[in-house]
Amino acid sequence: MATNSGVRRTYFNADGKPVASLNGKTLHKRARESAHMLRHPLAWAFDVSILEAARQDGAQVVEVVDTESRKIYQAPLIAFFLHGARIDRGFGQQIALPLALWHVEALGAQQLTLELGV
Repeated sequence: MATNSGVRRTYFNADGKPVASLNGKTLHKRARESAHMLRHPLAWAFDVSILEAARQDGAQVVEVVDTESRKIYQAPLIAFFLHGARIDRGFGQQIALPLALWHVEALGAQQLTLELGV
């Protein structure tokens, strides 16, 4: 997961509210699944202008941290442009990337390693 110490740029929505940041090559956003995840289709969406600006700024990965479940969702930025659906549901032009195209893990989860006695 990216940290705030490497923030290179903050991105704002049309209302001037900060909604995402570029940390290294990762576009990072904190959100609440219950309020911000699309239901039809089941997806996370970003403003088109933010995705395009982040791509120009060198972003390669998009990361959403769900503050409720503490899940981390990651997807290649290019997937938004190749597989995302352009939508406008009253919040401006967005691209929604279906949940099936995201890698999901729990915040703080550690991968277990198998140790073999040799």
